[in-house]
Amino acid sequence: LNYIEGSDRYETASMIADKMNYDTAILVNGLSLADGLSTSGLSGTLNAPILLTRDSNIPSTTLEKLKASNTIYLVGGETVISSKIQNQLINMGKTVKRLSGLNRYDTSIAVANEIESIKGVQEIYYVNGIKGEADAMSVAPVASSRQNPVILTNGKSTAYTRNVPSYSIGGI
Repeated sequence: LNYIEGSDRYETASMIADKMNYDTAILVNGLSLADGLSTSGLSGTLNAPILLTRDSNIPSTTLEKLKASNTIYLVGGETVISSKIQNQLINMGKTVKRLSGLNRYDTSIAVANEIESIKGVQEIYYVNGIKGEADAMSVAPVASSRQNPVILTNGKSTAYTRNVPSYSIGGI
C-alpha cells in the first residue's frame, strides 16, 4: 500500500500530479473547493491534474507542477483565483484559460461547455452544489474516466440540460 501524503493539501495534490504525464493542468482554489467539484470531467477530458492554489499566490509545490504545463485552466472567478495569478502564469509563457461564472452553478456550466466544445457530452452528472460535496467526490472517478461534466445545482433546477443520459447523484 502506498500513501500519497504531503505536508498540506497543496503538496498532496502536487504529489498526485507526479503520477501523471500531462501538458495541461487545472488550477482551483484549495480553500474554496466549490469550483473544484465540477472539474473532474474536464480533468479526464484533458488528462490534466487538478492542482490547488490560494486566492492570490501559488504555493511553491503547485508552481513547480505548473511548470510542466503549456496550458493552464483557472476554474473560478477573480475573487477565487486573482488576476495576479493569471498574469504570473502568462508571464511564465503559459496559455491561460479561465472558466468561471457568476456563481458555482454557472462555473460548473462553463466547465461543462468546455468539455462539450472539446469532445461533446455523452452523460451528465447532477449534484447539489450546496450540500453535495460528498456526492460530487463520489461521482468524480466516473466523470473523469467517461470525460463528462458534473453540474452543480441548487437541488431544484439547472440551466444546463442536454438530450443525453443524465444522473442525479445523491439527495435533494
